[in-house]
Amino acid sequence: MKKQLPNAKHKLQADPRLRFNWGYHDGAGDVQHRRRVRSMTDHYGKIYAQGYEFGTEDAKNDAYTGDSEAAWKSRTSLRQAPWMPRRHR
Repeated sequence: MKKQLPNAKHKLQADPRLRFNWGYHDGAGDVQHRRRVRSMTDHYGKIYAQGYEFGTEDAKNDAYTGDSEAAWKSRTSLRQAPWMPRRHR
């Protein structure tokens, strides 16, 4: 019997790091190109939305370097903090 490989769509849905990365760069790009910053309050992709918010904040604070690794580490370490705003959990 031939082994079936998971389809690409399923893999992308299962990779939170990748979705965070997309959101991070999209958010930073919106700020850098002076596009309207979108509200992520009701976004269906929670992790993408978190990346977007981290990216917009980094770009606004001139901390955007084109690498989302520091933001990802910050997100994963702060995710459990009870004082963290709900939008970042």
